[in-house]
Amino acid sequence: MAGGDQLRTLREQRHESLEHIAFDANITYKTLWKIEQGKTRQPMRAILDAILEALHNCAPVHIEERRAIYAAYGYHPPFPLPEDAERVEACEHWRAEYDGTPMPAYLIDMGQQVLAWNTAAPRLVGLHPRDRRVWQFENATTIDLTFGLVERFVTIENLEAYRCSFVGTLKRELRPYEAEDWYTPCIAAAQRRYPDFKRLWAMEHPPPVSPIGCPVPLKVCLPGYSDALTFHRLKIPFAGDPRFQTVLWQPMDAATLRTWGMLLP
Repeated sequence: MAGGDQLRTLREQRHESLEHIAFDANITYKTLWKIEQGKTRQPMRAILDAILEALHNCAPVHIEERRAIYAAYGYHPPFPLPEDAERVEACEHWRAEYDGTPMPAYLIDMGQQVLAWNTAAPRLVGLHPRDRRVWQFENATTIDLTFGLVERFVTIENLEAYRCSFVGTLKRELRPYEAEDWYTPCIAAAQRRYPDFKRLWAMEHPPPVSPIGCPVPLKVCLPGYSDALTFHRLKIPFAGDPRFQTVLWQPMDAATLRTWGMLLP
């Protein structure tokens, strides 16, 4: 479907007039009419931004609808960070699927914000799911976990190698978003907060061994256990919205699997 047809469909679904959307977008009625009719073959990106925002103010325009319209006009589709309502909806769907999963799992957005976790996830850092200290992980990012939070509770046996692998994987995963307005502030904040992250971010990293997660496993020493548990981190796309991902931790050997079984309720 042509870009103009898609915009007209979105407007008609909202039962809004050309005049109303044009006024909200701060453009003329004729400008919007020509875009919808396909007479303007490639409107300026700023005008598309304004039209989509005006439509979104009437009723949410989902990320895939936005991406389809930008792509129809030859523009690189944007990846804005999810809005609060989108995060809430994603968390509801995610919990319905992963709350009963026996392996540690949590939901993140592309800005690396940890949005939700299942009851098994706190066990990865030696905490009971109802431990009040679990709430320290609210509003954390995966960078906070790797360079600060987790070390408060457990020892990572291969800390430097794991962090190096984590940063190299993160750089590759975030590369498509370098033009987004949230990208630079996100990385700059992490560099200010964690000198080790800044150091590793400046390094050259080898190609990934695995395209679906961090290739170096996590070797974590839990309180009360003499041997380190070894986990492999997998990234799983969140159905329906590419801005979200599930991080799932899988035991890598039989000893870890046995110990993990004893940790679960």
